[in-house]
Amino acid sequence: MTHNNFIKYLLISIAFCTILLGLFNLFVSISSHINLMVFSIVFYSILSYIIFLMGQKSTQSRPGDYFLYIVVINVFIKLIASFLIVFLYVKIYQPQDKYFVIPFLTIYMIFTIFETYFLSLQAKSSK
Repeated sequence: MTHNNFIKYLLISIAFCTILLGLFNLFVSISSHINLMVFSIVFYSILSYIIFLMGQKSTQSRPGDYFLYIVVINVFIKLIASFLIVFLYVKIYQPQDKYFVIPFLTIYMIFTIFETYFLSLQAKSSK
């Protein structure tokens, strides 16, 4: 996957998140959790970009095991960071409802699908 294709699909993922969250907001009021939504989208976008760059570098110059390490590290970082984001959000903002989980999990799933897609393309092109 080229850098330009990655950026295009990243922007599509961000747009999809925004549209889907807007639709959710029509049924369940989640607009009070905008801070969490924006932070999550920015965080997962940056993480995806870093993982993309590491994957590109590993497919061009490193042995195949290095790519596997990148995937494992990505899963671990996403898992720990996700728990930390939710924990800190609850501690800092003390939401009155539990609906903040809907936008967070939606963003998490969309970016996980996106990362799986571009990592599988990178794995196919690895040496």
